[in-house]
Amino acid sequence: MIKRLKQKNNRPEILAPAGNEAGIIAAINAGADAVYFGGKFFNARQRADNLDEKAIRHCVRLCHQHDIKAYLTLNILVKDSEWDELLDYLCFLETSGLDGLIVQDPGLIWVLRRYYPQIKLQTSTQASVGGLFGVLFFETMGFTRVVLPREMPIAEVYDIKKHSRIELKVFAHGALCFARSGQCLMSSLIGGRSGNRGLCAQPCRQYYHLMDTQGKPVREGYLLSMKDLNTQTHLEEIADAGVSAFKIEGRLKNQAYIYATTKAYAQIPEDAKQAPINLDAIFSRDFTAGWLFDLHHHINAHVQKKRGELIGEVEKVGRREMVVTLKKGVTLAAGDGLAFGKAADRGMRVENVQNIRGQGNRVRVFGHSAARAHEPVYRNKNSRMLAAIASAAERPVDFNPLALSIDLDLKKDRPIHYKARADERQIEGRIAIVPSRAQKHPLDQKMIQGQLQKLGGTDYLLADLHIKMTDALFLSKKDLNRVRRGVIEQLDAPGKRKIDLSVLWSTPRKIRDGHPPISLEVRGLDQIEALRECQPDEWVLPLDGVKSIPRLHGLVQQLKKENAAVRIAFPHIMNTQSCRSLAAHLDEIEAMAADGYLARNYETLYLLRQIKRPIEADASLHVFNTVTTKALGEWGCASAAISHELEAPAIQSLLKRSALPLVLSVYGFQAVMFSDNCVVDCDKKQCSRCPHHGLYFLKDRMGKVFPLVLDKAGKTVIYNADKLFLTPKMLEPLKGIDRYRIHVLNETAAEISQVMTIYRSGQMANLNQLDEGQHFTAGNFKRGVQ
Repeated sequence: MIKRLKQKNNRPEILAPAGNEAGIIAAINAGADAVYFGGKFFNARQRADNLDEKAIRHCVRLCHQHDIKAYLTLNILVKDSEWDELLDYLCFLETSGLDGLIVQDPGLIWVLRRYYPQIKLQTSTQASVGGLFGVLFFETMGFTRVVLPREMPIAEVYDIKKHSRIELKVFAHGALCFARSGQCLMSSLIGGRSGNRGLCAQPCRQYYHLMDTQGKPVREGYLLSMKDLNTQTHLEEIADAGVSAFKIEGRLKNQAYIYATTKAYAQIPEDAKQAPINLDAIFSRDFTAGWLFDLHHHINAHVQKKRGELIGEVEKVGRREMVVTLKKGVTLAAGDGLAFGKAADRGMRVENVQNIRGQGNRVRVFGHSAARAHEPVYRNKNSRMLAAIASAAERPVDFNPLALSIDLDLKKDRPIHYKARADERQIEGRIAIVPSRAQKHPLDQKMIQGQLQKLGGTDYLLADLHIKMTDALFLSKKDLNRVRRGVIEQLDAPGKRKIDLSVLWSTPRKIRDGHPPISLEVRGLDQIEALRECQPDEWVLPLDGVKSIPRLHGLVQQLKKENAAVRIAFPHIMNTQSCRSLAAHLDEIEAMAADGYLARNYETLYLLRQIKRPIEADASLHVFNTVTTKALGEWGCASAAISHELEAPAIQSLLKRSALPLVLSVYGFQAVMFSDNCVVDCDKKQCSRCPHHGLYFLKDRMGKVFPLVLDKAGKTVIYNADKLFLTPKMLEPLKGIDRYRIHVLNETAAEISQVMTIYRSGQMANLNQLDEGQHFTAGNFKRGVQ
């Protein structure tokens, strides 16, 4: 760490995670500059404890008293059935004192920008910003901060900062996802637990076998399991790039993890009285500096859980003891946890340790174990270190109650009128409690103050009380307690709703008669010739960079002569370089005279913002609710593809209220992961011209086989094991679909032709082309997601 980072006001914000109030206290004790956490609803870590509304208010005040900013995550996709509850929640959040919200859902973004412009917004990583154009999209929307993807190299961070004004946040430490954030449907389609709803089941941490198209084994292991990110040794370079915040991942982690990781990034080792914290000992699946500084070496196929620090090697094993040679400087203690082998899949709790006299670092370790001679030893629990960290993390932090001033106007036979002031908020109102004339014990200042100052369990301290009372009046202690509670409730009451539900729904569109036209999306341009006999109503052709433009131009002209509409699909993932490259050739793309474009990300929406040709938002832009269709319409889209995570009733509701014509995927393998990681992981690392590109298959422990495509640039797309097939009977209740979309991976023309016949006729024909060992699924169409 460099001298320039020693001053707190001269370094990027250290942004710590927290899953509850204890985590926030740990972050404060560790020296965080800001903390992010979730409420009980609508956040992407539903398995964390999270905070209710009272706790949110208190924790925001606690953070502010310690000069720490507080951000709340509101970063899941919203169901139409949840808008009523969410709008009430926004009324609370508006008055909570938060320093900003972290958001994903396009519909929610639209609501917040239109009705709550004073709330500062940051993108969640689930919003899938990929490069400069995505950053500029949100900058023009009025966001204050954008989180950059974990797949971005440091040179691109420098570039983006140079060409934007918005604050930039980068991931500095914590778990990495195999897939691009916000674009992973694997957990969703396997078991209905959606990462976009905060319930990812982490299928990327499972054991897989990789096979080629002939079924020949290529690799096996935890092939999608990422190492953990650790950028401690690169903070100078990240700070020089103009980054505003270092984000530490880990809202599901405990206090010790939050304290240790935050402290490690916040402290200055050369000035600290204590030695730098060894984060290997806190939580690690092995560390990587990530794509910021290394384009490779991010996967640890040997382990999918905490392995800890390497401390030595097993020399020999006895019945209830073993001899271990420890690394220099390592000491063991009873209560430590050990794991053995590269996979760390066997472990033990240390019961006792004896030094072997005169044998240097050789020790005798006692306890039950399944260790084997000559294998590495990892310590996944350092009991003495964790005890010290826990003590520091749990240290109570001061909270100064807020000074409360109350003015009461008491009159006989009239409701009590009050004014109250606290924390820069003033309220005034009446409480339906009516004083009566006193018979024996009239009210006085001491009696009233004695009851109103009982503010335990609140954030307030009665500092000033003014009473206006002309008559000898009586109120019971119970009445005075009600007055106290009423004032506090009003001080902490949410604001009033600024929007009615009816404003969110669009006027029902006219429903098309007959069966919807068929849109055929191909994976590659080489597939078109074989599929031309299928004669779809619309072709969706991939734009794979500027080199594909000349060929695309010719194909568009040919297909339009066959009376088919043609839509050009922009890439799923677009970094800064690809955005600029396509922007420089936008005139050539427009000269194709395609019937429209398919936008799969915010980068494309920004790139095409001046284009008049119809733009369709793909399902990757999360068309999950009605308000999102309204948002996308205002952002330049003329139609949208429905999210793959909606069930039939939700789709029908969406069709009734949508602001845009809607496209539904009905057949084909659904992409579940888009990744910059290579599962082949060869030694050549010629990823810009990958010699191993092509089709593979990934088999899980249940025997499910997932198609996997590795492209020429070393990027990976994984598809669901079972092929989507929504039958005409399933689709019959849905009214108002604009187009059915079929996705082609490696299907034959005969199969696609038969499928198109089924959808055009609405009748199930002879399935001779569809029953050759294929496994079909309705995806989330029947069950939806949690």
